[in-house]
Amino acid sequence: MYKRILTVVMALAFMVGLSGMALASNTADVDQSGTDNEAYINQVGGSPNNNTIDIDQIAVTTNDAVVYQNGSGNDVDVIQNASSGYNNLYVEQLGTNGAGNGDDNILKLSQAAGTNNDANVYQWGNENVANVSQTASLYNNFYVKQNGNSNVLVGANSDGTINPSGAATQISEATYNYLSCVQSGDGNEAGLYQNASSFNDASITQYNGGNSLVAWQNAPGGSNELTSFQNGGMEAVVVQNANSGNNVASISQQ
Repeated sequence: MYKRILTVVMALAFMVGLSGMALASNTADVDQSGTDNEAYINQVGGSPNNNTIDIDQIAVTTNDAVVYQNGSGNDVDVIQNASSGYNNLYVEQLGTNGAGNGDDNILKLSQAAGTNNDANVYQWGNENVANVSQTASLYNNFYVKQNGNSNVLVGANSDGTINPSGAATQISEATYNYLSCVQSGDGNEAGLYQNASSFNDASITQYNGGNSLVAWQNAPGGSNELTSFQNGGMEAVVVQNANSGNNVASISQQ
């Protein structure tokens, strides 16, 4: 069974007292179960506002989700499980009316796939957080771009809450993991754990100071490669383990 949800959520302003203050809040909750699932959600809010999206997709073959949030205080929580197929996610979190920065952008993502996972995330604003966990039988692919002060790529606790000291996680049972992260702003943090039978590849770029990178790559039957560029205050820690292949780490700090 194919299930598709198309949702456009516009901010509804409530007048509070006689002060003329307007508060807008958008909430969308999507639960899909079937053979193929697809969800498209667009939230547009005023300022101040709060946009919240919760997506749970369980499919036999494919899950697709596209999310757009415009406003300040954007929160997306996505769980995708495709037992014999793939998961795909696209997220944009922007400022009010698509212009400027949307402070406090948070993404919590968990993908489990019989074949592969793909996710592309764009966050503009201060205090951006991307919390990522991908597990696949074939390969994982994740790209994130964060623009603003205090950008964080992290993992999750067992109860699904954000763990600032944990790492973003990619686990591939058969082939490879690829992660690309671009952070521009003051106070960038990236934590990454990759485990694949054949190949792990990561590219981390951090601009404008206060940069920290911790990466652990494990490929028991293959190779690891990591490329990092840091501009400003810099710290990088990389651990690579490849029993039968090569380890390559290229770090540039300026």
